[in-house]
Amino acid sequence: MSAVGPAVPTGWRLRAWSRSAAGRLMRLELHRSTMLLLLVPVALLLGFTELRNNLGQAPLWGARSIVVQRSMELVGGIVAGVAAWTAARDRRRHITELLATTARPAWVRQIAAWAAVAVWSLLLYGAYVAVVFVVTARQATWGSPNWWPAAVGATAVVACSAVGFAFGALIPGRFTAPLVTIGALLAPQIGTLALQRNQQWGRISPVEDPGTSGTGVFVPYHAGLSIVQLIFLVGVILAALGALAIPPRAGGRGVHRAGVVAVAVGVAFAATGLALAGTARQTAQGIVIPAFHTAADDRPIAYTPVCDSNATVPICLHPAYRAVLPSVVNAIDPVLAEVAGLPGTPTRVTLAPTTVVGLKGGDLRVSGNPPVFYLSPGLFVLQPGTTFASALDPQIQQLRQDAADAVIAKVIGQTGSDGTMTSNAVAVQTAIAAGIRQVVGLPAFPAADATNARSAPGQQGSPPSPAVGAAATRFAALSSSARHAWLVANVAAVRAGQLTLADIP
Repeated sequence: MSAVGPAVPTGWRLRAWSRSAAGRLMRLELHRSTMLLLLVPVALLLGFTELRNNLGQAPLWGARSIVVQRSMELVGGIVAGVAAWTAARDRRRHITELLATTARPAWVRQIAAWAAVAVWSLLLYGAYVAVVFVVTARQATWGSPNWWPAAVGATAVVACSAVGFAFGALIPGRFTAPLVTIGALLAPQIGTLALQRNQQWGRISPVEDPGTSGTGVFVPYHAGLSIVQLIFLVGVILAALGALAIPPRAGGRGVHRAGVVAVAVGVAFAATGLALAGTARQTAQGIVIPAFHTAADDRPIAYTPVCDSNATVPICLHPAYRAVLPSVVNAIDPVLAEVAGLPGTPTRVTLAPTTVVGLKGGDLRVSGNPPVFYLSPGLFVLQPGTTFASALDPQIQQLRQDAADAVIAKVIGQTGSDGTMTSNAVAVQTAIAAGIRQVVGLPAFPAADATNARSAPGQQGSPPSPAVGAAATRFAALSSSARHAWLVANVAAVRAGQLTLADIP
Protein backbone atom coordinates (compact mmCIF):
# COMPACT_ATOMS: atom_id res chain seq x y z
CA MET A 1 0.00 0.00 0.00
CA SER A 2 1.40 3.37 -0.95
CA ALA A 3 1.47 6.14 1.62
CA VAL A 4 -0.76 9.12 1.17
CA GLY A 5 1.15 12.39 1.29
CA PRO A 6 0.02 15.50 3.12
CA ALA A 7 -2.66 17.63 1.49
CA VAL A 8 -1.29 20.57 -0.48
CA PRO A 9 -2.94 23.89 0.47
CA THR A 10 -4.96 25.45 -2.33
CA GLY A 11 -3.22 28.81 -1.89
CA TRP A 12 0.16 27.13 -2.41
CA ARG A 13 -1.12 25.47 -5.59
CA LEU A 14 -2.22 28.83 -6.97
CA ARG A 15 1.14 30.40 -6.16
CA ALA A 16 2.92 27.46 -7.78
CA TRP A 17 0.81 27.81 -10.93
CA SER A 18 1.46 31.57 -11.08
CA ARG A 19 5.21 30.86 -10.97
CA SER A 20 4.97 28.28 -13.77
CA ALA A 21 5.59 29.14 -17.41
CA ALA A 22 1.83 29.22 -18.15
CA GLY A 23 1.21 31.43 -15.12
CA ARG A 24 3.98 33.86 -16.07
CA LEU A 25 2.63 34.05 -19.62
CA MET A 26 -0.86 34.79 -18.36
CA ARG A 27 0.37 37.45 -15.94
CA LEU A 28 2.33 39.07 -18.73
CA GLU A 29 -0.70 39.16 -21.03
CA LEU A 30 -2.93 40.56 -18.31
CA HIS A 31 -0.49 43.41 -17.69
CA ARG A 32 0.05 44.30 -21.34
CA SER A 33 -3.56 43.81 -22.51
CA THR A 34 -5.07 46.79 -24.32
CA MET A 35 -8.36 46.06 -22.54
CA LEU A 36 -6.74 46.99 -19.22
CA LEU A 37 -6.03 50.48 -20.52
CA LEU A 38 -9.61 50.88 -21.72
CA LEU A 39 -11.36 49.74 -18.56
CA VAL A 40 -11.91 53.23 -17.15
CA PRO A 41 -13.07 54.89 -20.43
CA VAL A 42 -15.44 52.01 -21.22
CA ALA A 43 -16.76 52.01 -17.63
CA LEU A 44 -17.51 55.75 -17.90
CA LEU A 45 -19.25 55.15 -21.24
CA LEU A 46 -21.35 52.40 -19.66
CA GLY A 47 -22.20 54.64 -16.73
CA PHE A 48 -23.45 57.51 -18.86
CA THR A 49 -25.42 55.32 -21.27
CA GLU A 50 -26.52 51.82 -20.30
CA LEU A 51 -26.29 52.15 -16.52
CA ARG A 52 -28.18 55.44 -16.32
CA ASN A 53 -30.92 54.19 -18.65
CA ASN A 54 -31.27 50.84 -16.92
CA LEU A 55 -31.46 52.24 -13.41
CA GLY A 56 -34.19 54.60 -14.62
CA GLN A 57 -36.47 51.63 -15.27
CA ALA A 58 -38.99 50.18 -12.86
CA PRO A 59 -37.24 48.57 -9.85
CA LEU A 60 -38.47 45.05 -10.60
CA TRP A 61 -36.03 42.18 -10.51
CA GLY A 62 -37.58 40.68 -13.64
CA ALA A 63 -37.02 43.85 -15.69
CA ARG A 64 -33.63 44.80 -14.23
CA SER A 65 -32.27 41.26 -14.68
CA ILE A 66 -33.19 41.34 -18.35
CA VAL A 67 -31.64 44.75 -19.07
CA VAL A 68 -28.20 43.59 -17.90
CA GLN A 69 -28.33 40.97 -20.65
CA ARG A 70 -29.23 43.58 -23.27
CA SER A 71 -26.35 45.79 -22.16
CA MET A 72 -23.84 43.27 -23.49
CA GLU A 73 -24.42 44.76 -26.94
CA LEU A 74 -22.32 47.84 -26.18
CA VAL A 75 -19.69 45.98 -24.15
CA GLY A 76 -19.50 43.19 -26.71
CA GLY A 77 -18.92 45.55 -29.62
CA ILE A 78 -16.03 47.29 -27.87
CA VAL A 79 -14.52 44.03 -26.64
CA ALA A 80 -14.66 42.47 -30.12
CA GLY A 81 -12.72 45.41 -31.57
CA VAL A 82 -10.12 45.31 -28.78
CA ALA A 83 -9.69 41.55 -29.23
CA ALA A 84 -9.17 41.98 -33.00
CA TRP A 85 -6.58 44.70 -32.33
CA THR A 86 -4.80 42.48 -29.79
CA ALA A 87 -4.71 39.51 -32.19
CA ALA A 88 -2.93 41.58 -34.85
CA ARG A 89 -0.44 43.00 -32.33
CA ASP A 90 2.50 40.79 -33.36
CA ARG A 91 2.05 41.54 -37.07
CA ARG A 92 1.92 45.28 -36.43
CA ARG A 93 5.17 45.06 -34.52
CA HIS A 94 6.75 42.76 -37.15
CA ILE A 95 7.81 40.13 -34.58
CA THR A 96 5.97 37.10 -35.93
CA GLU A 97 9.20 35.50 -37.21
CA LEU A 98 10.89 36.11 -33.87
CA LEU A 99 8.05 34.52 -31.95
CA ALA A 100 8.04 31.54 -34.30
CA THR A 101 11.37 30.45 -32.75
CA THR A 102 9.89 30.18 -29.25
CA ALA A 103 9.19 26.81 -27.64
CA ARG A 104 5.46 27.31 -27.21
CA PRO A 105 3.09 26.95 -30.19
CA ALA A 106 1.59 30.14 -31.57
CA TRP A 107 -1.88 28.88 -30.65
CA VAL A 108 -0.95 28.79 -26.95
CA ARG A 109 0.30 32.38 -27.10
CA GLN A 110 -2.88 33.43 -28.90
CA ILE A 111 -5.09 31.73 -26.34
CA ALA A 112 -3.23 33.53 -23.54
CA ALA A 113 -3.61 36.91 -25.27
CA TRP A 114 -7.32 36.27 -25.89
CA ALA A 115 -7.85 35.05 -22.31
CA ALA A 116 -6.43 38.32 -20.97
CA VAL A 117 -8.94 40.34 -23.02
CA ALA A 118 -11.76 38.02 -21.92
CA VAL A 119 -10.82 38.25 -18.23
CA TRP A 120 -10.74 42.05 -18.17
CA SER A 121 -13.98 42.19 -20.16
CA LEU A 122 -15.72 39.84 -17.73
CA LEU A 123 -14.51 41.91 -14.78
CA LEU A 124 -15.93 45.05 -16.40
CA TYR A 125 -19.25 43.40 -17.23
CA GLY A 126 -19.40 41.77 -13.79
CA ALA A 127 -18.88 45.16 -12.11
CA TYR A 128 -21.70 46.63 -14.19
CA VAL A 129 -24.05 43.76 -13.24
CA ALA A 130 -23.06 44.15 -9.58
CA VAL A 131 -23.91 47.87 -9.60
CA VAL A 132 -27.31 47.25 -11.22
CA PHE A 133 -28.17 44.46 -8.78
CA VAL A 134 -26.96 46.33 -5.68
CA VAL A 135 -29.00 49.42 -6.57
CA THR A 136 -32.03 47.26 -7.42
CA ALA A 137 -31.72 45.44 -4.09
CA ARG A 138 -32.10 48.81 -2.35
CA GLN A 139 -35.13 49.77 -4.47
CA ALA A 140 -37.07 46.58 -5.17
CA THR A 141 -39.77 45.56 -2.72
CA TRP A 142 -40.01 41.88 -3.65
CA GLY A 143 -38.07 39.11 -5.35
CA SER A 144 -34.41 38.36 -5.95
CA PRO A 145 -31.89 38.58 -8.82
CA ASN A 146 -32.31 36.33 -11.82
CA TRP A 147 -28.83 35.15 -12.80
CA TRP A 148 -29.74 33.51 -16.12
CA PRO A 149 -29.78 36.75 -18.17
CA ALA A 150 -26.53 37.88 -16.52
CA ALA A 151 -24.93 34.54 -17.42
CA VAL A 152 -26.05 34.92 -21.04
CA GLY A 153 -24.69 38.47 -21.15
CA ALA A 154 -21.33 37.41 -19.71
CA THR A 155 -21.04 34.49 -22.14
CA ALA A 156 -21.96 36.78 -25.03
CA VAL A 157 -19.14 39.16 -24.05
CA VAL A 158 -16.69 36.24 -24.08
CA ALA A 159 -18.07 35.11 -27.45
CA CYS A 160 -17.55 38.61 -28.89
CA SER A 161 -13.96 38.58 -27.69
CA ALA A 162 -13.33 35.13 -29.22
CA VAL A 163 -14.87 36.02 -32.59
CA GLY A 164 -13.10 39.37 -32.67
CA PHE A 165 -9.76 37.72 -31.85
CA ALA A 166 -10.26 35.11 -34.56
CA PHE A 167 -10.93 37.78 -37.19
CA GLY A 168 -7.93 39.81 -36.04
CA ALA A 169 -5.62 36.79 -36.18
CA LEU A 170 -6.85 35.24 -39.43
CA ILE A 171 -7.58 38.46 -41.37
CA PRO A 172 -5.07 41.01 -40.03
CA GLY A 173 -5.26 44.54 -41.32
CA ARG A 174 -5.54 48.14 -40.24
CA PHE A 175 -9.31 48.14 -40.81
CA THR A 176 -10.04 44.79 -39.17
CA ALA A 177 -10.59 46.10 -35.63
CA PRO A 178 -13.00 48.92 -36.53
CA LEU A 179 -14.92 46.69 -38.94
CA VAL A 180 -15.20 43.97 -36.32
CA THR A 181 -16.48 46.53 -33.81
CA ILE A 182 -19.16 47.72 -36.21
CA GLY A 183 -20.07 44.15 -37.10
CA ALA A 184 -20.37 43.13 -33.44
CA LEU A 185 -22.66 46.07 -32.73
CA LEU A 186 -24.90 45.26 -35.70
CA ALA A 187 -24.86 41.45 -35.49
CA PRO A 188 -27.42 41.16 -32.66
CA GLN A 189 -29.92 43.01 -34.82
CA ILE A 190 -29.97 40.05 -37.20
CA GLY A 191 -32.15 38.28 -34.67
CA THR A 192 -34.55 41.22 -34.60
CA LEU A 193 -34.83 41.19 -38.40
CA ALA A 194 -35.47 37.45 -38.34
CA LEU A 195 -38.25 37.85 -35.78
CA GLN A 196 -39.86 40.53 -37.92
CA ARG A 197 -40.16 37.83 -40.57
CA ASN A 198 -41.57 35.36 -38.03
CA GLN A 199 -38.35 33.35 -37.92
CA GLN A 200 -38.19 32.14 -34.32
CA TRP A 201 -34.50 31.22 -34.57
CA GLY A 202 -33.90 34.96 -34.23
CA ARG A 203 -34.42 34.45 -30.49
CA ILE A 204 -30.86 33.14 -30.41
CA SER A 205 -29.62 36.74 -30.38
CA PRO A 206 -28.34 37.58 -26.86
CA VAL A 207 -30.19 40.91 -26.90
CA GLU A 208 -33.53 39.13 -27.26
CA ASP A 209 -35.11 38.94 -23.81
CA PRO A 210 -37.21 35.98 -22.64
CA GLY A 211 -40.39 37.84 -21.76
CA THR A 212 -41.91 40.62 -19.71
CA SER A 213 -41.60 41.73 -16.12
CA GLY A 214 -44.55 39.41 -15.44
CA THR A 215 -42.07 36.53 -15.58
CA GLY A 216 -40.38 36.25 -12.23
CA VAL A 217 -43.20 38.24 -10.59
CA PHE A 218 -46.47 36.42 -11.27
CA VAL A 219 -45.06 33.28 -12.92
CA PRO A 220 -41.59 31.69 -12.74
CA TYR A 221 -38.84 32.80 -15.08
CA HIS A 222 -38.58 30.37 -18.00
CA ALA A 223 -34.87 29.64 -18.38
CA GLY A 224 -35.26 27.64 -21.61
CA LEU A 225 -34.33 30.49 -23.94
CA SER A 226 -31.35 31.43 -21.76
CA ILE A 227 -30.11 27.83 -21.89
CA VAL A 228 -30.45 27.76 -25.67
CA GLN A 229 -28.60 31.06 -26.00
CA LEU A 230 -25.81 29.72 -23.78
CA ILE A 231 -25.51 26.57 -25.91
CA PHE A 232 -25.22 28.68 -29.06
CA LEU A 233 -22.69 31.10 -27.54
CA VAL A 234 -20.49 28.31 -26.17
CA GLY A 235 -20.48 26.82 -29.67
CA VAL A 236 -19.40 30.17 -31.13
CA ILE A 237 -16.55 30.43 -28.60
CA LEU A 238 -15.28 26.91 -29.33
CA ALA A 239 -15.46 27.38 -33.09
CA ALA A 240 -13.67 30.75 -32.99
CA LEU A 241 -10.84 29.52 -30.75
CA GLY A 242 -10.56 26.28 -32.69
CA ALA A 243 -10.20 28.22 -35.94
CA LEU A 244 -7.03 29.80 -34.54
CA ALA A 245 -5.36 26.35 -34.41
CA ILE A 246 -6.07 25.35 -38.02
CA PRO A 247 -3.43 27.44 -39.91
CA PRO A 248 -0.06 25.64 -40.21
CA ARG A 249 1.75 28.40 -38.30
CA ALA A 250 -0.45 27.78 -35.24
CA GLY A 251 1.56 24.72 -34.13
CA GLY A 252 2.18 21.08 -34.79
CA ARG A 253 -0.11 18.26 -35.84
CA GLY A 254 -1.57 17.88 -32.33
CA VAL A 255 -2.56 21.56 -32.22
CA HIS A 256 -4.11 21.30 -35.67
CA ARG A 257 -6.18 18.28 -34.64
CA ALA A 258 -7.32 20.01 -31.45
CA GLY A 259 -8.44 22.98 -33.53
CA VAL A 260 -10.44 20.82 -35.93
CA VAL A 261 -12.16 19.04 -33.03
CA ALA A 262 -12.96 22.37 -31.33
CA VAL A 263 -14.44 23.78 -34.54
CA ALA A 264 -16.54 20.65 -35.11
CA VAL A 265 -17.85 20.63 -31.54
CA GLY A 266 -18.49 24.37 -31.69
CA VAL A 267 -20.44 24.12 -34.92
CA ALA A 268 -22.50 21.27 -33.46
CA PHE A 269 -23.31 23.35 -30.37
CA ALA A 270 -24.21 26.40 -32.43
CA ALA A 271 -26.41 24.37 -34.78
CA THR A 272 -28.16 22.78 -31.80
CA GLY A 273 -28.82 26.19 -30.31
CA LEU A 274 -30.25 27.49 -33.59
CA ALA A 275 -32.48 24.45 -33.98
CA LEU A 276 -33.82 24.75 -30.43
CA ALA A 277 -34.38 28.47 -30.82
CA GLY A 278 -36.47 27.74 -33.88
CA THR A 279 -38.96 25.92 -31.64
CA ALA A 280 -39.49 28.97 -29.40
CA ARG A 281 -43.02 30.20 -28.93
CA GLN A 282 -44.32 33.36 -27.36
CA THR A 283 -46.70 32.94 -24.43
CA ALA A 284 -48.17 35.27 -21.86
CA GLN A 285 -45.56 33.94 -19.41
CA GLY A 286 -42.64 34.67 -21.74
CA ILE A 287 -40.69 32.78 -24.38
CA VAL A 288 -41.02 29.01 -24.02
CA ILE A 289 -38.67 26.36 -25.44
CA PRO A 290 -40.67 23.10 -25.43
CA ALA A 291 -37.57 20.95 -24.84
CA PHE A 292 -36.88 22.73 -21.55
CA HIS A 293 -40.45 23.39 -20.44
CA THR A 294 -42.80 21.48 -18.17
CA ALA A 295 -46.32 22.14 -16.94
CA ALA A 296 -44.96 22.92 -13.47
CA ASP A 297 -43.14 25.94 -14.93
CA ASP A 298 -46.49 27.68 -15.46
CA ARG A 299 -47.61 27.52 -11.85
CA PRO A 300 -48.11 31.01 -10.42
CA ILE A 301 -45.71 32.25 -7.77
CA ALA A 302 -47.27 32.49 -4.31
CA TYR A 303 -47.00 35.87 -2.61
CA THR A 304 -48.40 37.77 0.36
CA PRO A 305 -50.22 40.90 -0.86
CA VAL A 306 -49.32 44.33 0.46
CA CYS A 307 -52.42 46.33 1.43
CA ASP A 308 -53.46 49.88 2.23
CA SER A 309 -55.83 49.48 5.17
CA ASN A 310 -56.46 53.23 5.49
CA ALA A 311 -58.63 53.24 2.37
CA THR A 312 -62.40 52.79 2.52
CA VAL A 313 -61.82 49.05 2.04
CA PRO A 314 -58.46 47.24 2.01
CA ILE A 315 -56.77 47.69 -1.38
CA CYS A 316 -54.06 45.10 -2.04
CA LEU A 317 -51.41 44.56 -4.73
CA HIS A 318 -48.46 42.31 -5.38
CA PRO A 319 -45.59 43.41 -3.10
CA ALA A 320 -43.39 44.06 -6.15
CA TYR A 321 -45.71 46.97 -6.98
CA ARG A 322 -45.73 48.55 -3.52
CA ALA A 323 -44.47 51.81 -5.06
CA VAL A 324 -47.63 52.25 -7.16
CA LEU A 325 -50.08 51.23 -4.43
CA PRO A 326 -50.77 54.88 -3.43
CA SER A 327 -51.63 55.72 -7.05
CA VAL A 328 -54.01 52.76 -7.27
CA VAL A 329 -55.66 53.80 -3.99
CA ASN A 330 -56.11 57.35 -5.26
CA ALA A 331 -57.72 55.99 -8.42
CA ILE A 332 -60.18 53.59 -6.76
CA ASP A 333 -60.89 54.83 -3.25
CA PRO A 334 -62.96 57.96 -4.11
CA VAL A 335 -65.74 55.97 -5.76
CA LEU A 336 -65.65 53.35 -2.99
CA ALA A 337 -66.10 56.11 -0.42
CA GLU A 338 -69.21 57.35 -2.26
CA VAL A 339 -70.96 53.96 -2.10
CA ALA A 340 -69.50 52.62 1.17
CA GLY A 341 -71.91 50.37 3.03
CA LEU A 342 -74.37 49.99 0.16
CA PRO A 343 -75.36 46.52 -1.08
CA GLY A 344 -72.94 45.35 -3.77
CA THR A 345 -70.07 47.59 -2.64
CA PRO A 346 -66.76 45.63 -2.72
CA THR A 347 -65.38 44.74 0.68
CA ARG A 348 -61.84 44.35 -0.69
CA VAL A 349 -59.79 45.24 -3.78
CA THR A 350 -57.12 42.77 -4.84
CA LEU A 351 -55.43 41.21 -7.85
CA ALA A 352 -57.27 38.36 -9.51
CA PRO A 353 -55.61 34.93 -9.44
CA THR A 354 -52.86 34.70 -12.02
CA THR A 355 -53.94 33.10 -15.29
CA VAL A 356 -52.74 33.26 -18.88
CA VAL A 357 -55.62 35.60 -19.67
CA GLY A 358 -54.80 37.69 -16.62
CA LEU A 359 -51.22 38.28 -17.79
CA LYS A 360 -52.48 39.35 -21.21
CA GLY A 361 -54.74 41.98 -19.74
CA GLY A 362 -58.34 41.26 -18.88
CA ASP A 363 -61.18 43.36 -17.52
CA LEU A 364 -61.98 44.45 -14.00
CA ARG A 365 -64.75 42.58 -12.24
CA VAL A 366 -66.67 42.67 -9.00
CA SER A 367 -67.83 39.23 -7.93
CA GLY A 368 -68.34 36.95 -4.98
CA ASN A 369 -70.33 37.16 -1.76
CA PRO A 370 -69.28 39.37 -0.08
CA PRO A 371 -68.27 41.24 -3.25
CA VAL A 372 -64.56 41.55 -4.07
CA PHE A 373 -63.17 43.93 -6.68
CA TYR A 374 -60.62 42.00 -8.76
CA LEU A 375 -57.92 43.76 -10.78
CA SER A 376 -56.27 41.95 -13.67
CA PRO A 377 -52.55 41.19 -13.06
CA GLY A 378 -52.05 42.11 -16.72
CA LEU A 379 -52.57 45.76 -15.81
CA PHE A 380 -49.24 45.68 -13.97
CA VAL A 381 -47.07 43.72 -16.39
CA LEU A 382 -44.35 46.05 -17.67
CA GLN A 383 -42.17 45.59 -20.70
CA PRO A 384 -38.42 45.87 -19.99
CA GLY A 385 -37.26 49.39 -20.75
CA THR A 386 -40.17 51.16 -19.07
CA THR A 387 -40.65 52.89 -15.74
CA PHE A 388 -43.61 52.70 -13.40
CA ALA A 389 -44.60 56.22 -14.44
CA SER A 390 -44.37 55.73 -18.20
CA ALA A 391 -46.03 52.30 -18.22
CA LEU A 392 -48.57 52.47 -15.41
CA ASP A 393 -49.71 56.09 -15.32
CA PRO A 394 -51.90 55.69 -18.44
CA GLN A 395 -53.16 52.37 -17.07
CA ILE A 396 -54.06 53.95 -13.74
CA GLN A 397 -55.86 56.83 -15.44
CA GLN A 398 -57.97 54.30 -17.31
CA LEU A 399 -58.33 52.29 -14.09
CA ARG A 400 -59.86 55.33 -12.39
CA GLN A 401 -62.71 55.40 -14.89
CA ASP A 402 -63.10 51.63 -15.31
CA ALA A 403 -63.21 51.14 -11.54
CA ALA A 404 -65.87 53.82 -11.16
CA ASP A 405 -67.97 52.25 -13.90
CA ALA A 406 -67.63 48.73 -12.45
CA VAL A 407 -68.42 49.74 -8.86
CA ILE A 408 -71.32 52.04 -9.78
CA ALA A 409 -72.84 49.37 -12.01
CA LYS A 410 -72.57 46.81 -9.21
CA VAL A 411 -74.25 49.12 -6.67
CA ILE A 412 -77.01 50.87 -8.64
CA GLY A 413 -77.40 48.36 -11.48
CA GLN A 414 -76.33 48.26 -15.11
CA THR A 415 -77.93 51.34 -16.65
CA GLY A 416 -80.13 50.25 -19.50
CA SER A 417 -79.18 46.58 -19.26
CA ASP A 418 -82.62 45.39 -18.22
CA GLY A 419 -84.93 45.48 -21.21
CA THR A 420 -87.99 45.41 -18.92
CA MET A 421 -87.11 48.77 -17.35
CA THR A 422 -88.79 51.94 -18.54
CA SER A 423 -86.79 54.67 -20.22
CA ASN A 424 -87.45 56.90 -17.20
CA ALA A 425 -85.96 54.29 -14.81
CA VAL A 426 -82.87 54.00 -17.05
CA ALA A 427 -82.57 57.79 -17.01
CA VAL A 428 -82.55 57.76 -13.18
CA GLN A 429 -79.71 55.22 -13.05
CA THR A 430 -77.80 57.17 -15.69
CA ALA A 431 -78.20 60.45 -13.79
CA ILE A 432 -77.06 58.98 -10.45
CA ALA A 433 -74.06 57.27 -12.06
CA ALA A 434 -73.16 60.56 -13.79
CA GLY A 435 -73.45 62.47 -10.53
CA ILE A 436 -71.12 60.06 -8.71
CA ARG A 437 -68.58 60.18 -11.55
CA GLN A 438 -68.66 63.96 -11.45
CA VAL A 439 -68.03 63.98 -7.68
CA VAL A 440 -64.96 61.72 -7.97
CA GLY A 441 -63.44 63.91 -10.66
CA LEU A 442 -64.44 62.01 -13.80
CA PRO A 443 -66.47 63.18 -16.78
CA ALA A 444 -70.14 62.84 -15.89
CA PHE A 445 -70.90 61.51 -19.38
CA PRO A 446 -67.66 60.13 -20.86
CA ALA A 447 -67.20 60.48 -24.58
CA ALA A 448 -67.08 57.15 -26.40
CA ASP A 449 -63.73 56.13 -27.87
CA ALA A 450 -64.50 54.86 -31.34
CA THR A 451 -61.18 53.05 -31.64
CA ASN A 452 -61.88 50.49 -28.93
CA ALA A 453 -65.50 51.04 -27.95
CA ARG A 454 -64.45 52.13 -24.47
CA SER A 455 -65.02 55.37 -22.66
CA ALA A 456 -62.32 57.92 -23.31
CA PRO A 457 -60.90 59.06 -19.95
CA GLY A 458 -60.93 62.78 -19.38
CA GLN A 459 -63.23 63.60 -22.32
CA GLN A 460 -66.68 64.97 -21.51
CA GLY A 461 -69.56 63.80 -23.67
CA SER A 462 -73.14 65.00 -23.89
CA PRO A 463 -75.94 63.81 -21.55
CA PRO A 464 -78.71 61.69 -23.09
CA SER A 465 -81.12 64.54 -22.42
CA PRO A 466 -81.13 67.95 -20.66
CA ALA A 467 -83.26 66.48 -17.87
CA VAL A 468 -80.72 63.73 -17.15
CA GLY A 469 -77.87 66.25 -17.17
CA ALA A 470 -79.73 68.56 -14.78
CA ALA A 471 -80.53 65.68 -12.39
CA ALA A 472 -76.90 64.55 -12.42
CA THR A 473 -75.66 68.07 -11.63
CA ARG A 474 -78.25 68.39 -8.88
CA PHE A 475 -77.23 65.09 -7.28
CA ALA A 476 -73.51 65.93 -7.47
CA ALA A 477 -74.12 69.28 -5.76
CA LEU A 478 -75.39 67.58 -2.57
CA SER A 479 -73.08 67.30 0.39
CA SER A 480 -71.28 63.98 0.74
CA SER A 481 -73.33 62.97 3.80
CA ALA A 482 -76.67 63.96 2.19
CA ARG A 483 -75.81 62.12 -1.03
CA HIS A 484 -74.77 58.99 0.85
CA ALA A 485 -77.86 59.06 3.10
CA TRP A 486 -80.15 59.35 0.08
CA LEU A 487 -78.42 56.40 -1.61
CA VAL A 488 -78.74 54.25 1.51
CA ALA A 489 -82.46 54.97 1.65
CA ASN A 490 -83.22 54.67 -2.07
CA VAL A 491 -80.67 52.37 -3.73
CA ALA A 492 -83.10 49.42 -3.77
CA ALA A 493 -85.74 51.55 -5.49
CA VAL A 494 -83.16 52.81 -7.99
CA ARG A 495 -82.13 49.26 -8.88
CA ALA A 496 -85.80 48.24 -9.24
CA GLY A 497 -86.58 51.19 -11.49
CA GLN A 498 -89.20 52.64 -9.17
CA LEU A 499 -88.02 56.28 -9.14
CA THR A 500 -88.22 59.18 -11.56
CA LEU A 501 -85.79 61.99 -12.27
CA ALA A 502 -87.91 64.25 -10.08
CA ASP A 503 -87.20 62.00 -7.08
CA ILE A 504 -83.48 62.75 -7.30
CA PRO A 505 -82.74 65.57 -4.78
